[in-house]
Amino acid sequence: MDDGPRAGGDLRSRQGDAPATAGPQWARPLTTGPEAPQQLHRGMTLIAAISLFIGTRDAWTRAMTSRPDVAGIISVCYAGILVAGVLALTTRTRRALTRVDAGVLLLAVVLVLCGYWLNHAGTDEGVLTAQAASQILHGHPVYGQPWPWLFDSSSVGITKTMSGGADYTYGYPPLTALLAAPVHAVLHSTAAATLVTTGALLAGAVLLWWLLPAPWRSGATAVCLGFGFLPGYAYSGYPAVLALALLIPVVVRWPDTGAGGRLGLSGAAQALCLGAACATQQLAWFLAPFLLIGLYTVRRGDLGPRLALGVLARYTGVAALTWAAINAYFATQDFSTWLHGLLLPLTQKAILHGQGLMGISYYFTAGSRHLDYYSYGSQLLLFGLLVATLLFVRRLGPAITVLPWLSFYLATRSQDGYFLMMTPLWLAAAATVPASAFASAWQPRIPFMSGHRAKAVLAVALVTPAVVCATVAAASAPPLRMNVTPSFAERAGHRDLTGLAVRVVRGGHWAQRELGFNPNSRNTALGYELIAPEAGILIGTGPEAQAEVPFQLLCVLEPLSVLGAQAHARFGTSFPIRFDYLDTVGGGSLSVHCHPKEPYMRERFGWAYTQHETYYLTLGSTDTKVYLGLREDADVDVFRKEVERSITDGVPMNPEDHVLAFPAEQGQLFMIPAGTPHASGAGNLVLEISATPYLYSLRFYDWLRPGADGNPRPLPYEHGFANLETGRRGAAVARDLVQKPRTLREGTGWREEVIGDLAEMFYEVRRFVLDAGAEATDDTQGRFHILNVVEGDGVTVHTAAGDLHELSFAETLTVPAAVGAYTLRAAAGVGPVRVVKALVR
Repeated sequence: MDDGPRAGGDLRSRQGDAPATAGPQWARPLTTGPEAPQQLHRGMTLIAAISLFIGTRDAWTRAMTSRPDVAGIISVCYAGILVAGVLALTTRTRRALTRVDAGVLLLAVVLVLCGYWLNHAGTDEGVLTAQAASQILHGHPVYGQPWPWLFDSSSVGITKTMSGGADYTYGYPPLTALLAAPVHAVLHSTAAATLVTTGALLAGAVLLWWLLPAPWRSGATAVCLGFGFLPGYAYSGYPAVLALALLIPVVVRWPDTGAGGRLGLSGAAQALCLGAACATQQLAWFLAPFLLIGLYTVRRGDLGPRLALGVLARYTGVAALTWAAINAYFATQDFSTWLHGLLLPLTQKAILHGQGLMGISYYFTAGSRHLDYYSYGSQLLLFGLLVATLLFVRRLGPAITVLPWLSFYLATRSQDGYFLMMTPLWLAAAATVPASAFASAWQPRIPFMSGHRAKAVLAVALVTPAVVCATVAAASAPPLRMNVTPSFAERAGHRDLTGLAVRVVRGGHWAQRELGFNPNSRNTALGYELIAPEAGILIGTGPEAQAEVPFQLLCVLEPLSVLGAQAHARFGTSFPIRFDYLDTVGGGSLSVHCHPKEPYMRERFGWAYTQHETYYLTLGSTDTKVYLGLREDADVDVFRKEVERSITDGVPMNPEDHVLAFPAEQGQLFMIPAGTPHASGAGNLVLEISATPYLYSLRFYDWLRPGADGNPRPLPYEHGFANLETGRRGAAVARDLVQKPRTLREGTGWREEVIGDLAEMFYEVRRFVLDAGAEATDDTQGRFHILNVVEGDGVTVHTAAGDLHELSFAETLTVPAAVGAYTLRAAAGVGPVRVVKALVR
């Protein structure tokens, strides 16, 4: 009896064996004839089925606790995925495998709909789009309108800016909001936006599946609906998802567009979709020029330059008219705010974020004084890639849908979403844009660049400027050195923050003499004592055990403890007050300037509050000056003409012809509400106690001084005159803005004075005056305090938790709202000690 092949034997058929096709049909081996599916096709189907597992368990878990019926549907889909995996490997014909592909697509659609049912609240982009849709429904403006209340939820992220503020406005083209408006009329929630983006993703996935060759179709299912990536962006309400869906028909077989010199109905439809995509989200803007270059070079190769240019002009014209039609209503409402809104993601100066090269400065080197060079490098790389595409289109043409995203790797905002959301376009190009489509494409002839080595040198030269800029950004030292020392106390079983000592030193001639900073430098500007967006906190008990975290992170994680309930309700997690020094001792006067009024600050610069300031004269005299407010007889038109002459013709002007000058007496506080022209004169040391925004000095006159590069400094005087406060003049300036101290309370050897309190400013400034060795009690009462020793030998701060903080002359201490009661004990030296205190009113 033969029991089959033994170990070491073989399986060769013997004479008389039954043919391989004998037996029932289900038992026969897979065919390999012309109708059999390609292994690539089987692999694509299998990958698509596998991709549906990713993220499905999390959805099932959430559904079991809230919607068991949805969990049941997901469980059935699990079975469908398993069956699809078997069928992908066992079907005999291409037609049958295509049907399996359709089944996998259907499973993916069902799972995405289940995921949407469980999670459709949206994140920042979704809630902004839904609010924009609501504004459209009610006939209200969409652009330039801050909506800070939308960001109260922890699930809604805030885009922080480099100026320390945040962006609360809508910064995308309007098509997604327009499509969401009728949905919002029914749903009245963020679901209006997320429904549009999720529907767009499903429509785009089905369209891509339909347009691709059969072996590639399941790839569309995987990249659009599998792996859990793009559905997550759709549930969040990202307008880029709608832009992706519109770009799919544009990219599929794009080299065929305009073949024969006729754009045709299909070409016009593609151009319309491109224009609509550009009216949906800014990522489409980066792809468009690459497509236009590719289209021109391909058509010129088979039609010649004149006909190719005609095809390109018609294609571009349809796209541009579509874009303009969608934007027309908003552009005519308010052109400047509409344009500002569309450009906002490119101009808002958002903080660094992402997985690109900027991580070197963000995570490894504690900052860079040339962060802007990342942006320069990104722009130069984009330009270099465009030129390279024109010069080497036969080689780079198949990668046109990938090339634009390389520039984001060097950008300050390089999160992976910029790459992930456009990956279906990569697949579309791989499946429908072969290299052979560019075999006859036109390439400009470059003299002396015929060899491979010469072309390689040229390609390297095109990207070298970008690499240089990125290197400068990554290799530059941090602009500031900050030391922030926190103190903690155990209370009721948990650890509370009780104090923050912040010290940032940049120096000045006074600082060189008195504090010994950089004594060999020409001068050293003494700068920020406390500014939350730039400060870090050293956590730990020793130099070897310390870790630095952003000050702002503490405000985000513990806003009630740091800011207090009142400030948190008004400013969110933005720490609203800063302290810094302005040192003109042995130097020149500051520029005459003002700061934006609140509506202007909100609409133009994206801050929810504006840059009110005060000057406290730590050092000054009756012989030095502070410029503040308009003279009673000031003629604004004459003032403007003199400013313009100084800029255009270099004619000096005397600011005192228009602006009041006050003696800079030591210990005097000058109130500077937004719109008030002001400057510190030469010879002063000013403690500037101000709102946190600090980049918006709208200069009128800078004494004709050149900048460090030898060129005149920019003077945004148009902004200045647009914000100039002309109502408060002469005696009103002296009465309202140069206040006399008023005793608020007092005790043995001490008193607390109000030295600055103005209704239009959200904070006030007080001052403790303590005799040597005296003690004064205080209590935060749920509001943070900021202290600075402006005169004397210093104080010791004792908190109710038992912490001690030594505070010396010119040092700053933040007392968080959670501290409660504390005591100031003056040093037992000679003469009184004066401590300035700022707090939110």
